[in-house]
Amino acid sequence: MRRALVGLAALVTLAGCGTNSNGTGSPGGVAEDYLHDLADRDYAAACQLLTDDLRHQLGDCPSALAKRHADLPVTALDELRLATVDHVTYRDSTTALVYAKDIKVRVTATVKVNGTPKPRSSAQRSIAANEATDGHGLELRKTGTGWRISGGGV
Repeated sequence: MRRALVGLAALVTLAGCGTNSNGTGSPGGVAEDYLHDLADRDYAAACQLLTDDLRHQLGDCPSALAKRHADLPVTALDELRLATVDHVTYRDSTTALVYAKDIKVRVTATVKVNGTPKPRSSAQRSIAANEATDGHGLELRKTGTGWRISGGGV
């Protein structure tokens, strides 16, 4: 029975993550996918996570994103690959916000405990996500095809 409960808890934890590569999951998962696509400079994939309206506003979406994010240093791109969304703020059932302060990266440091090195990790604000969104975070809207980024610091 205990194994079944542990397995169920792990499954619930994984289901709550909501991260996928096609933008149909949770707002946090879509925001993470977008940041990871920026990190990989896969602007065509990043554009697929935007609403139709926002893509039209940008014109040639992949070129617009490439121009907008061209100056991100390699260290920022590396950090964006590890970015996770810690919290999503829902305005209503079809609108959500991911504030830049809620995008985190895990940092692991080794500390000595009773003379023995032990890894300790903590979540810290992602400076790269703040740079990539100009501190505005991302606005998301639920569409017929799932959650999509509708504004913010795209």
